[in-house]
Amino acid sequence: MYKQYEPEDLKRVQSIQKEILTEFAEFCNKHQLRYFLIYGTALGAVRHKGFIPWDDDIDVGMLREDYDKLLSIIDQFNNCYELLTPYMNKNYCSSVTHLQKKGTRFVSEFAQDLKCELGINIDIFVFDKITNVKKEQKKQMRKTYFWGRLLYLRGSGHPEIPFGGIKGAIAKIMCLFIHYFLCFFKISSVSIYKRLLANSTKYNHVDSSLITSFEDATPWKYIMDINEIFPLETIPFEDIIVPVPKQNHEILTRIYGEYMEMPPLDKRVNHSPVILEFGD
Repeated sequence: MYKQYEPEDLKRVQSIQKEILTEFAEFCNKHQLRYFLIYGTALGAVRHKGFIPWDDDIDVGMLREDYDKLLSIIDQFNNCYELLTPYMNKNYCSSVTHLQKKGTRFVSEFAQDLKCELGINIDIFVFDKITNVKKEQKKQMRKTYFWGRLLYLRGSGHPEIPFGGIKGAIAKIMCLFIHYFLCFFKISSVSIYKRLLANSTKYNHVDSSLITSFEDATPWKYIMDINEIFPLETIPFEDIIVPVPKQNHEILTRIYGEYMEMPPLDKRVNHSPVILEFGD
């Protein structure tokens, strides 16, 4: 979904997100944690040397081992910011880890039902191994998709439905039913998140170089070889230098096609906040 911002508001959102990224990068460098720009943020770094002009988020990737180390030392991070996962706040029903600035508010249309404070943030996507066996890949994808969508429905019964008509109406009713079922029987976000993680990390012990991030709803689109990512390269993003995958061009082409071409207005995406506060 795309929402036209007031130019000054978007500029301030991006400025705070770059501030968070800068703090995160310094912390990772200090503690030898590997991270890299990914998805639209990596695209923006190449095409615009910074943010995509209408974009309102920053996406970074980490391997599971680096992410786990981050969790173990997060209490050393600047206390102006906080990490948000279902483990840290049971009302946060999303698989994507947020690193957000305290005192700010950034609530998108599809997150407004969540009963937790959501601030201006950067998204951290964790990459896990997948097996080389296609049948097992598909099975893992189905299970992580199921638990990821169930986690969302635990927090909100109003997901984005990509179709209308009778089919869309039935889907909306089913989502509401599942949401209230989970709430009534006190099935917690933490228990669902545990199942998601168990399936996401199932093959981290196998001899495979294939990885993906199960935080995304369509992980099959983002399968990468770890050798496409490391060793990392660095490029400018706004006025800082950041790491990107070694084969960033190949990855972006696979995901977005002719990514250097500007998309038409109806193909642009941002997060459409319905509540936006800068903590002034």
